[in-house]
Amino acid sequence: MYQPIFTTIFRLASLGIIGFFIFKPEKVRKYALKPSLFLVMKVLFPLHFVWNLPKGWQRAVDEGWYWLVIFFSACVLTLGLQVLMARFFVRKGGLLETEQPRSMTALFAMHNAGFIPLPIMAALAPTEVNIYMFMYVFAFNLIFWSISLRLVGENPGNFKFKISMPLLGILVGMLIAVFDLFHYIPDFIVPFIRFSGTYSLDLMMVLLGAVLSTIPRSDFMYRPEFGRLVALRFILYPLVITGIAAVLPLGGLSTELQWGLRLALVVQAAVPPATNNMLVAKLYGSTEQVHYIGTGILITYLMTLVTLPLFLTIATFLFH
Repeated sequence: MYQPIFTTIFRLASLGIIGFFIFKPEKVRKYALKPSLFLVMKVLFPLHFVWNLPKGWQRAVDEGWYWLVIFFSACVLTLGLQVLMARFFVRKGGLLETEQPRSMTALFAMHNAGFIPLPIMAALAPTEVNIYMFMYVFAFNLIFWSISLRLVGENPGNFKFKISMPLLGILVGMLIAVFDLFHYIPDFIVPFIRFSGTYSLDLMMVLLGAVLSTIPRSDFMYRPEFGRLVALRFILYPLVITGIAAVLPLGGLSTELQWGLRLALVVQAAVPPATNNMLVAKLYGSTEQVHYIGTGILITYLMTLVTLPLFLTIATFLFH
């Protein structure tokens, strides 16, 4: 029962480590990282939704179309709650008081809603729950590239909303699924879309390791608030969410669907910060903010290699 958890985490961690060491040499990062990020993030990953949304859409709707709305709304509420909590803890005299409160707010509130949760859910949860999870990611992308950046960016006045390619991929995938348009896609393109739907998440994990490899060793400086961040955000918070998931009134649903819905809550609560926080810092922040956020991301990712499997194990014990 627990083997799939550790197999999945080991595979994801291994892919990240592989990416870290492949792109660690400066020349590899210089010439290969940017085109690799473009190919995977702006081509393959968006096509992941074009392949998978039509495949499971009808089943998800049959199980309850309202779960699509609930997952979208859950993301909105979750991010709102996390921003409020972050502001409470980073205030003067708070547990996460720091010289960079906006950076700490980003680390606390903006979690990795897609790149890590999606492959975990794909391995452990029913197909329809993965479709619902796409709606969570859809809401996250809308919020991350609009309202939230105005809260966490150092120069919010320079920010302009943009439609990211993953967001566009979700929109296209939804249109194809809702109107049953997949059979109109030319046959010679389908194998490429299938490849993207099958392997893009693995490639994203490789590039996640690559992004972490860009953090200069000289900037890796532990700060006490990072330890408190891990304790509050990646231990205590998911523990509370696990308790909430345990008492959700899901009677009347199938056992597997209940398991997937409760697992989704725990996974989204326990995953580390969004690596896009570094991109935001580079675009709208200062060099100090980039280094601070980069170090915080690296520390939290290392710690969640322990805490995330722990909460997945707890969730399996309680709900499966």
